Amino acid sequence: MEAQDLAQKIRERYRANPDSTGTDLEKFLEELLSEKRPEERLAIVRALAREFSGHAPSASISQEVEGSILQELFTKVLGKRLPDETIPTKEMAERLAEALNTVFDSLNQLVRGINATLIGNQPMGDETIRFVIGSQLGGEDANTSLNDYIDQIKEAFSIAHKAFQEAAKTKFKEILSELDPEKLEKSMEGGIKFGPLRKAELFDMYKEKFHTLRNWLDTGLLMEATLREFEKICQKLYSEKRGTK
Repeated sequence: MEAQDLAQKIRERYRANPDSTGTDLEKFLEELLSEKRPEERLAIVRALAREFSGHAPSASISQEVEGSILQELFTKVLGKRLPDETIPTKEMAERLAEALNTVFDSLNQLVRGINATLIGNQPMGDETIRFVIGSQLGGEDANTSLNDYIDQIKEAFSIAHKAFQEAAKTKFKEILSELDPEKLEKSMEGGIKFGPLRKAELFDMYKEKFHTLRNWLDTGLLMEATLREFEKICQKLYSEKRGTK
């Protein structure tokens, strides 16, 4: 067995077990050389020393191990290996960090927006996604687990969807109520007009209501009122879900 072959086996052993100590590798080498005579062992060990010292193996092995670990991480996170495996380890780490930071920052902004507009004075929690993940990886106790953090965001969208439906329904009811013919007729009770005069006055009242509602829409007052109703319903639904008032 040539020294280069042995050196390759040692490197492969180290890559497979990066936590291996020097003693572990010595035992592994003893197993490989167990059938060799003492003088052969000595010659092989000297050749291995030259092999490793000449190629600065520790740094090379370390870089290869780091690259292998990052590749495995990318595979688990992205579901596939990187198409270009020649990218330097440092650059891979920087790209991954940049992508994750974008995701984390966006999630934090989303949660802040939910707290500010949908929940009002009942915040989902002050923990950032980085804090939640860091606590989980470190085995620390946190008020919110990662699953809880994501579930709160999903819950917010579900409540927002329901609240929008209710807010739109409320405002449409108000508009239809203002244009209700029976309501217009009741507002004329006590008058003495008959026939065409009564119909003409009803039409004039209808036009006035229509122009009022059209102005409500054109000036943005309808949108503002709908948003206020939407936020009020969101906060009400959150309170009901959490059993608070």
